[in-house]
This record gives sequence, C-alpha cells and structure tokens, in this order.
Amino acid sequence: MNKFQSKFNEYEAFRTFKRCRNYIRQFYPNELITECILKLNQDYSNNIKLLIRYQPWHLLLIIKWTILYGDYSSPDRKTITLNRFNKLINLLNDLNGKMRLPAHYSNYFLFFKTLSFQQFWLQENPTYSRIGRQKLLFGYLNQNHKFNLQFEETTLVTINDFIEISLLILSKFREPKEGVFISVSWFKNIYQTYPQDTVQNVLDLLSKDFKEIKTYLKNLTSKKEKISKEYYEQTPLKRYPLLRMNGKYLCYSPKVLYYSIQNFVYDWLKEINPESFMNKFGSIFEKYVNSLIEYSGFSYLTEKNLIKLFGTNFKPIDFLIQEKDAFILIDAKGVEMSSLGKVSHQAEIIKNQTKNAVIKGIEQGFETITKIRESDEFTNIQARKKNIFLILITYKDLYIGNGNDLYNFIIREKLDKLVSKFNGKAPIKMSNIYLISIDDFELLIEYLKKRKIELSKFLLEVIENDSKPETKKLLLRQHLREKDSNIKSPKLISDEFEKLFSKFQKVLINTKA
Repeated sequence: MNKFQSKFNEYEAFRTFKRCRNYIRQFYPNELITECILKLNQDYSNNIKLLIRYQPWHLLLIIKWTILYGDYSSPDRKTITLNRFNKLINLLNDLNGKMRLPAHYSNYFLFFKTLSFQQFWLQENPTYSRIGRQKLLFGYLNQNHKFNLQFEETTLVTINDFIEISLLILSKFREPKEGVFISVSWFKNIYQTYPQDTVQNVLDLLSKDFKEIKTYLKNLTSKKEKISKEYYEQTPLKRYPLLRMNGKYLCYSPKVLYYSIQNFVYDWLKEINPESFMNKFGSIFEKYVNSLIEYSGFSYLTEKNLIKLFGTNFKPIDFLIQEKDAFILIDAKGVEMSSLGKVSHQAEIIKNQTKNAVIKGIEQGFETITKIRESDEFTNIQARKKNIFLILITYKDLYIGNGNDLYNFIIREKLDKLVSKFNGKAPIKMSNIYLISIDDFELLIEYLKKRKIELSKFLLEVIENDSKPETKKLLLRQHLREKDSNIKSPKLISDEFEKLFSKFQKVLINTKA
C-alpha cells in the first residue's frame, strides 16, 4: 500500500447505500424519477444554491437506482413530497461522506481526477456549436466510406440525418420553459425532408422505455461492482438520454442529452469494433487538427514535411509549430479514458489505461526534437528556440494535467525508462508536456487568434500557474475561461453549426407555434 494510502471501508459505504436504496423503494418510481428530471431540467448556470442542494450527479444516481431497485408493485408505496425528496438527498450526502477520501487513493491527484470525471461535465455550460465538429469529422466522408456504411447498416439512419435530427431534438430542450418531453408529432413539419421512420429511428437510438433501460443498467452493473466506483461513475444514462414513456420521450437532463449527441457518431462507430475504428479514425482526427492549426495562421510543418527534412528512420509528431523563441510539437492521439480508468483509485489502473498512446506520443516528441537539434538545417535557428513544448491532443478529456502530473502520479517508471533512451535527460521538460482534449484545443486556437497572442507565451503562463497549488488546473480550458469567460469555438466550427441550425429555423418556428 502506498504510504499516502489508508484503508477504505467498502462495507460501511455499502451499508449506507442500502439505506438510500431501501428509502427509494418506499415511493412510486415514476414520481421519483419525474422529480429528478424536473430538477435536472432547471437552469443551474446562475443558481449556485440549486447546484449545491441538488447536485446533478446525485439526481442522476437516484434515477439509476430507482430504475434498478424501485418497487413497481407494492400497495404501500408513498407519494413523493418535497420533504421526502429532500430526505433522500440528505441520505445521498451521507453516502458521500462514506466514499473514498484523498487518503484512500494511491495519491491525492487521482482523487481530484475522479471527482473531475464525475462532476466537471455537469457543471459546464454546453457549447452547442461543438455539434459542428461531429459534422466536420463525419459528415463529409465519401458515401461509400466504411463509417457511413457501418452507421447506416446498424442504425437505419445516415450519419448526416442523425446529426441533423438530433440537433433538432437538442434544440427542443435548450430552454427549460420548453418542457421536459418531446413526441414524434413534434416533428411533423419535417416529414417531407425526413420520413417519419427516420425520425422514429433517431429517437429509438437515443431512448429506452422503463423495462429496456432497467435491463441495460442491470447488465452494466455487476454484482461484484463496488459502490465506491458506482458512486463516482459518469452516468450510463448518457448512452440513452431520453426515457420513452406513454408515447413521449422525457429528457433526463439537457446536459446529458447534449453530451450524448455531441459524440454519438464517434461512440457508436467505436462500439462496433474499437480497434478497427481507431485505425481509421486516427487519420480523420489528424486531418481535423490540421484544419484548426491552419485556421490559426501559425507557421507549421506537418509529419510529411518533417520526414522529408529528417528522413524515414524515426516516427515524427504530427505537427511542428514554429515561433520566434519556441517550437511547439503537436500530436493528435484521439484516445479516451475507459470507464474503469475514470473511477479507479489506483495509479496502476490509470497507468494501464493511458500508457501506450501517451508514451508513444511523448517518445515521438522526444525523437522529433532530438532530430531537430542534430540537424544542420536547423542549427542556425536552434539557438533562438529557448522553449520546447509538446501537446498531445486526445478526443475526450483525460483529466491527467501536464507531464509533471503524469510523471509524479501515474507513469514515473515508464517515463524514466523512456528518458534513459535519450542519455538520461528528457529532451522536453515534463512541465512543458500537456495532454489536452480536442475541446480544449479548439478553444485555445480561438483564444490565441482573437487575442493575437503567441502560443508559447500562453503556455508559459499556464505552466507557471500549474506549478502552484492555488492556481493549478486539470483542464486547459479552465485557464482559458479564467482569462475570457466568453471564449467560443473557432469560427470554422460555429459556421458549420450555424449552417446546420439555420436549416431548421423555419421548422422550429412552426413547431413552437
């Protein structure tokens, strides 16, 4: 056991969970779920008291447990009241007190990572224009591309039809005043463009009824699963964010719906065959990152340029951005953390989840900068390049922070072994290595373009802030929003979103009339 780690009482946590479960069984499941849905559909953005009292991750957990363990037949069930509901919330707060504390983790960093996966995405305001990214990634593929064929064959809907109809569904729930449910008849004005069967198929992809969702959750929730892991999970309702009931579709939470739709095509295709998907998605993701760098106006070299300059006897990173006093190496990895990696308290588990792609990316960065330093062509300008940075871009948030965090808390041995290949000295400082999601990279590009700031200058400020506990962040966009709370997606993404959204403006007006 790590000297930082103390023993966690899983039995005490389970005993407190049983009190929550038994209390849930006293009420009509439909009423309890509806109460949670009504609260989740409120606007939390300007109401911190509401967020603290009715934490969305608790409400989603109540829905899950009500579906799984609720009493659907007893004549002794009670009607839910506000006081009774608040008592249940208090029981969840008691359970929170029985969960793993920082001392129960391999290190405190993993504790904050776990909290971040559970909570951050439900506290952020959705950036709806990111739906444009899914269109840019998948919407312009050749009609005979394997992804198009696989998606339509398994869903009975084309990728573009799914993106467009799901955006329309999302628009219905953007404002709390619009209500918490939708029905097939709401789409009647678009049946000439999209047949009713197509609309129905999209709704079916995003929803399950009580019986179906219970089976789905039951299959996911192993009897051996520890309550301490289940408590911190990102709700599995993200896979089916609508509840089908009496011919209507209830939205559990607009944020859950948004995060499901934002990545639905990616998640669906990956689920079919993860290895095959990632082999093909890598080049698509790299091309997308290239479009963002080109949009930024940076002076840069691609992987092909680097191979032409330095030969084929090494694997370079994808992009090299050149600034007056810095090189910024960028590699698009397109990876994500598994469900187990998100909730684990053990560094070994996280290590196994991240080591291959991350180590490979760092090694490529080390090799690339070593080649540059040894090259005659770069000798004259090398002295001016005082700062070297490496950015690894993942598809989803990893909450791993920078290279220092990676070294100190997760894969020290692997990095030591890698550094030994370079005469025992890392070609790039660990503090200058960042793992950021594509969400972060998009906002970073727009921030720099808007402010006309060099990337290296911004990174130096971030590194300085991340060196101090009081200003450290886990996500790059937290630094960005601290500087500009109104930062938006790059124009090429928002333009794509507007193009999609404008297609439905007339329809939206008619459906609301």
